[in-house]
This record gives sequence, C-alpha cells and structure tokens, in this order.
Amino acid sequence: MASLPQLDYREIVRDLEDLQACLTSLGLRRAPVRLQGIIANLKEIEQARAENQLASLNAHPRVAELVWSVVEAQELADIFRSLQGYEPQVMKRLMQKALTGPLHPIHETLNSNIARNTVFELALGARLRRAGAGVTMGQQADLLVDHAGARLYIECKRPLYEHSIRRNIEKARRRFA
Repeated sequence: MASLPQLDYREIVRDLEDLQACLTSLGLRRAPVRLQGIIANLKEIEQARAENQLASLNAHPRVAELVWSVVEAQELADIFRSLQGYEPQVMKRLMQKALTGPLHPIHETLNSNIARNTVFELALGARLRRAGAGVTMGQQADLLVDHAGARLYIECKRPLYEHSIRRNIEKARRRFA
C-alpha cells in the first residue's frame, strides 16, 4: 500500500485550512473545534521549528497532545487530498463525524471514540482509493471495495477495550445478516 507523502508543517496546515474551507462550502457553519485545535497545535510546532526551539517542546505540558495533533494532521491532510471530488454529502457526513470528540485520544470514551473510528475508516478508504481501488464509503458497509469483479465489504472497528472485540464482530455480522 502506498505510504503517506512527506509534507512539512506548513503544507499540512495549508491542507487542513483547505479542508476547513471545503467543509464550510459543504454547509458546516464553522470548522469543528477538533480541527481548529489540530491546526493551532501545528502552527505552534511550526513556530517552534522556525525559531529553532523544537527541542523545548519536549518539556511542554501538552507534548502528547502536540504529537497526536501531528499524527492526526498528516492523516487528515492525506484524507482530504485523496478524497477530493468524492461524493460531497457523504464526505460532509463522514468528516463531521470524524472531527467530533476530544483532541487527545486519552480523553476518548465509548461515546466519543466514533470520531477516531471514522478517521480510521476515511484513512483506509483514502489509501485504498490512492492505490487505485474503487471504494464506496458510508453506504452498505464502512467501506465497499470493488476489485476484479468482486465486492469486499469492510467494517472498520477500533475497539476501545479488548473485551469489546467480540461484541464488535457480532455487530458487524448482524449488519450483513
């Protein structure tokens, strides 16, 4: 599978600001708070880089949040680039779901982890699409891949706890029973 492109912080921020504008054009009144937080964190990191102060971020009280913002920013930028032109209303619905929840995954709960599950779904769909697969998202399955005359239905589950794995498998099975 194709790797993520190497981008610098400014390029990622530009992509995320373009994503923000795209979401606004799709009818979201304002950018989700999580997206705004990721952009602000990347700008903070870029400023530290420009001032040759990146090492000082190791002692930053929010260092883990900053690191997660970099990870998510690159992933969201890749999703945006790879899925441009995809069905606008599906993208609006999925991105709205993906950008809810807390900025740092440590604050995630059973109720708020749907956002990161949706980011995982979008990231996998983006990578498959970039690799040339025919991908349909947010319809009969999280991802529907048409390949070589066959259909592959993919349910993207990221269990928060080990004990919930069996329940998630059963939930996916019932969806197609």
